Amino acid sequence: MATNGPDTKATKPTSNTRPSLKRKLNEYLKSSDTVEIFVGPELTKWTLNEELLCDRIPYFKAAFKNGFKESKDKKLELPDDNPEVFGHLVEWLYMQQVGCTVCEDFVNRPSRKEEENPNHVLPWARLWVLADKLGCEELMSWAEKKFTYCMGRVKFGVSPEVISFVFEKTLETSSLRISFTRTFVHLFFQSSSYPDTFGEAAAANKTFNAEFLKEIKAHVGEKKEYCFIYGCTLHEADD
Repeated sequence: MATNGPDTKATKPTSNTRPSLKRKLNEYLKSSDTVEIFVGPELTKWTLNEELLCDRIPYFKAAFKNGFKESKDKKLELPDDNPEVFGHLVEWLYMQQVGCTVCEDFVNRPSRKEEENPNHVLPWARLWVLADKLGCEELMSWAEKKFTYCMGRVKFGVSPEVISFVFEKTLETSSLRISFTRTFVHLFFQSSSYPDTFGEAAAANKTFNAEFLKEIKAHVGEKKEYCFIYGCTLHEADD
């Protein structure tokens, strides 16, 4: 059966390891060489193009191209990861994008209630963490943009679960954590009213609460001409 992957720990990628699409997708698909990835407790299986996977994601290149057991078996397990989130990775791998069915499905537009689901943004945070683990800087950047875009759609509907996940699964200096806090501050100063869940969300994590209050204090102390928040209820109230 499959193994748990290479012994080497995936590290945060640098500019020298950033993956790229070295060939057009149709060129990759001319090859019949595939690998099997088993994800989650139930080991959901994906059969993926080996060259495409290895060219774009450093972790898999290390597993399948550097003489590990996986390079012979062509199988690898990720039992601790989420199959739904890995599915987003697969879509990105082949399509170079993944649309949010809640925010961006203009044909089958969901109800406003669904759009404001407080866990709406959680899959993109999970995808960022998975991409970080796999050393894929390109996907990290993509997931972060998706996360902040969707966060703007749900306003303060972000759940305590989302906040706890971001601050428990990322480092203090991670771009996702920084983007999350800044976006939350932007939304705070762009709103004249807040849902009942706002206080609960803000208190979900002590570290987040401290960083959020620090950013609030810093913005209050800024001069109007340096305000970078569109529609700021603090600085534009003086007009």
